[in-house]
Amino acid sequence: MKRGARKALAGVAMASALAGVNLGVAAPASAAIDTGGNCVDRCLYLYFNTGYSGSRFVMSYTGSGTNGIPDLAGYKFVTGGSGQGQAVKNNAASAKATFPGVGTSWVIYYNSGYAGACDAIRAYQEVEYAYKLQNTYNQNASARFLNSTPSGCYRFGS
Repeated sequence: MKRGARKALAGVAMASALAGVNLGVAAPASAAIDTGGNCVDRCLYLYFNTGYSGSRFVMSYTGSGTNGIPDLAGYKFVTGGSGQGQAVKNNAASAKATFPGVGTSWVIYYNSGYAGACDAIRAYQEVEYAYKLQNTYNQNASARFLNSTPSGCYRFGS
């Protein structure tokens, strides 16, 4: 292979590798969930550290259809700060959420498949906060947007 062709091939390989790093996700999100970080409303921000610090992961519910991520395995904290590049599953310590209206919740579950103990961040104001997750502190495996709050969840913003 000629030197110029090797350089071009190496450049393509490097660009592909960097694009994969920037995406920060190994598992694809559903059509109704956006993990690209562009979030207007119905947003859940999971933080690596307590008090909304460290790296974060953003997911937003974009409409009808699948309303969550049943297994956070493969997703990573992508912004700068402590925890960047770490798995989201079983590593979130705090959360913020935005809502389009009162009566909705972001629910974070201990187990995959929306099961087990949960923390619900309920819409009370425009933005709600969970300074330190209670039932899912560093034990979070799935999350979804709901129009109600499941019974038994720890309720933030209620």
